[in-house]
Amino acid sequence: MNVAKSDKKTFTIKLICYCAVFTAMSVVLSRFLGYAPNTSMRFSVESVPVFLSGLLFGPLPGAIVGFMADFIGCLFSPYGYNPIFCIPPILYGLFAGLFSKAICSRPNVIRVGLAFLPPVVIGSILYQSFALSLMYSQEGAFWAYLLEKLGARGIQFAITWVVESLLVFLLIKTRVFEKLNVWPLKDKSASKKTIEETLAYIHNVKWMGSKPGLSRTKELLSKLGNPEKNLKYVHVAGTDGKGSTSSYIASILQKAGYVTGLYTSPYIVKFNERMQINGQMIDDEELIELTEIIRPIADAMEDPPTEFEMITALGMLWFYRKKCDIVVLEVGMGGELDSTNVIDTPEVAVITSMGFDHVAFLGPTMTDIANAKAGIIKENGLVASYGTNPEADEVFRARCVEKNCELHECDFDKLNIVSSDLTGSTFDYKQYKDVRISLAGSFQPKNASLAIEAVELLRKKGYEISDENIYEGLEAVYWPGRFEVLMNNPVFILDGAHNPHGMKAAVESLIAVGKGEKYVVIMGVMADKDVENMINLLVPIAIKFFTVRPDNPRAMEAESLAELIRKYGGEAESTADTDDAVKKAVEFAGEDGRVVSLGSLYFSSDVRKSCSKIYPDKIIGR
Repeated sequence: MNVAKSDKKTFTIKLICYCAVFTAMSVVLSRFLGYAPNTSMRFSVESVPVFLSGLLFGPLPGAIVGFMADFIGCLFSPYGYNPIFCIPPILYGLFAGLFSKAICSRPNVIRVGLAFLPPVVIGSILYQSFALSLMYSQEGAFWAYLLEKLGARGIQFAITWVVESLLVFLLIKTRVFEKLNVWPLKDKSASKKTIEETLAYIHNVKWMGSKPGLSRTKELLSKLGNPEKNLKYVHVAGTDGKGSTSSYIASILQKAGYVTGLYTSPYIVKFNERMQINGQMIDDEELIELTEIIRPIADAMEDPPTEFEMITALGMLWFYRKKCDIVVLEVGMGGELDSTNVIDTPEVAVITSMGFDHVAFLGPTMTDIANAKAGIIKENGLVASYGTNPEADEVFRARCVEKNCELHECDFDKLNIVSSDLTGSTFDYKQYKDVRISLAGSFQPKNASLAIEAVELLRKKGYEISDENIYEGLEAVYWPGRFEVLMNNPVFILDGAHNPHGMKAAVESLIAVGKGEKYVVIMGVMADKDVENMINLLVPIAIKFFTVRPDNPRAMEAESLAELIRKYGGEAESTADTDDAVKKAVEFAGEDGRVVSLGSLYFSSDVRKSCSKIYPDKIIGR
């Protein structure tokens, strides 16, 4: 089975349904709800649905609704259908579509009335007079019919024109079409919002504190038209390595020619990093626009979504609008109850390296944590697993049997590291020789090997991915904040290790590239993490710690962290802020020393900003 790289239709099911509804409304208004005080006058607002279809969806859908409303309406008429009279209703939809931008950008009753005027004059008065004269072939008939329409029936046209214009304007003012997500232009009040205002809304504390579950995400997505149902996914869960593994897979798919979405968290430099398509993150204008679409829906929910749930819905709506062929979707926390798990069976489910993390939410044992992560394994799916954790692997294998899934585990006995330094690694994995990756860290070849396993499963499903795509995709990946070298002289490494499992891998990498030298450590952590075990791992390779309180409600105070480090035999100094910590650490290390920042991915963003501000000439840019 070959998987198409693009298969999107201009006329979507949603558009066709709306056009059908507007057609039915026009027929009902015309044939059943009109008012005729005498034989020469008849009042109806049948043109309003036709006009709205053109206004919301464009000239062609508007013209089609006008034609179909006239055709179906004539089936209820004793005079039958005569195609010569179909032009006026078509013109209502056509002119509404042509005036759409002018009306929607600055809605007012005058603009609506001016858009109604051409079809009234050209269609209902001039053309109908001409059509009647052709039909009856009487000399001077055109002028006779025209005088009649300008006379007694002129009052009818004038009243109808005013009433229909007012009705359309009032419907626009209710903002009902924006709430239904069919408004053709983004709200100007939204475009005036700054990205700072939008992010402040997303990060608002009122999104926090809800009970775990998928109900809120499902409700929100349902009211957005379920965009997630129209996308394919690689779903990635695990403890460590989710971000880099996701990035490897997305890069390979992009090299293969697929329009590839990537959803990750948290961000390092800019919030927009959380959702990308073909390596390009969502721009500020799109982020503002989509937030304003979601905002009234979220605000109206009885049980409002959490911040992560809202961002997940926002990402899925963006990926759908941008017609992604496939989305690499990273789990936020756990798996079973994570908001990303609203999707059906993914193309491939990927489980990265497993360790203890989020024990307060996922459970105290490795079996508990693995069961939560295994929630992304669904019926008849394909699963790629990192392995190496017997207790977790037992859970994943059992879940795959239960769900009738095909499981592929990495075989690291077939992984050979050819070379590794601060610029990346070269390795062999199975039949793939001299694979080059640009991400440093001894753990990265394993993450890349897992990505290869996932891509092999995508090939089984019909995705056209060559070996060359794999090599090029892996080498192209740049993933900030994951054992990233920010500066030389001194060497400054930025890593987001934030739990004992991740810290162990980071320490192994630091030892491998450190050539026996110790590090000056900048550290900021969340208080709910297993901080003591992380410190215990770091103290043997550290000369001195400079501690910081990250800008996060969950953060541990700098002095409290310093006291813990001293308890385990390390030398530690608390600092006022990130700028202070960076400056002191770099000065203490000297030109030939080594500095590393660890403890939190959220903290990594602040460290990067401080380095860029204090030492702009030393930053290694990409």
